[in-house]
Amino acid sequence: MKKNSFLLAFGILINSCKEVVYESEIIKPLKDTTYVNNSNLTAQDKVVLLEEFTGVRCSNCPDGHKEASRLENIFGNKIAIVGIHSPFLASPYASDEPNFITIIAKDIADFLSNTTKPAAAIDRVPENNNFNYQVSAWENKINQRLNTQIPVNIIQQIRFDNQKNKYILSLQIEFLEDFTSQVSYSIFFTESKLKATQLQKDGVTKIKDYIHDKVLRNAITRSTGNSLSFPIQGKYEKGRTFIKEFELDLKTPDGQNMDVNNSYMVTFISKDSNKEVLQVNKTKIKI
Repeated sequence: MKKNSFLLAFGILINSCKEVVYESEIIKPLKDTTYVNNSNLTAQDKVVLLEEFTGVRCSNCPDGHKEASRLENIFGNKIAIVGIHSPFLASPYASDEPNFITIIAKDIADFLSNTTKPAAAIDRVPENNNFNYQVSAWENKINQRLNTQIPVNIIQQIRFDNQKNKYILSLQIEFLEDFTSQVSYSIFFTESKLKATQLQKDGVTKIKDYIHDKVLRNAITRSTGNSLSFPIQGKYEKGRTFIKEFELDLKTPDGQNMDVNNSYMVTFISKDSNKEVLQVNKTKIKI
């Protein structure tokens, strides 16, 4: 679906979001340390990031939703899906329905030059300078990426702190080999089982209580990620480990509480030079 109604959709977004407070400044970690682990490290299985560009006013997007669900059934925890509701064709149909558009979703769409829906970026690796793969190409590209050797592990745990009444993220990033490219880490929140009207393929029918899954709701990093401190030697040496801890405020940009029973944290490491996602970790907020 072409971007022929972008200005109209964006205009609706601006008018509907005047009172909404979007992503705040980047959250500073409670703990932020690094050291070199000289033990033998075991590489995790590769996990692939699928950023699905979608919208409630996109008539073909339910086909993308079905394919994403099918692929998750096939690959399980080897893929992490993030639904990107950027302004184009994503404005809600009614003022009392949830607005899935966020500033970070818009930034990601701009960063990856998205102009069509449904489409998906796969590990942010382009094909002929295009980051956006059509639905029919998703499975093949995922299979290609699953055969990629990873240079870094991501280990994360989420616990609830009763004293603070907050969820706490403990994040560990460890390099399995000497790595000379600067990298960044991104931490996104997704939420599933959200109900909102969705246009269907005939371009006329609308399902009012359509279920939207894996919707990007917020982040505690920049849309392009936060730089991971680059050592003076010009490389992340083998065994270089970063420990970070964050206090989580699990709310949408308009201040609504997320349903922790249906929410995930998706964390990934990407190269600054070409945007390639090296490894991903998806963790349920509440088990």
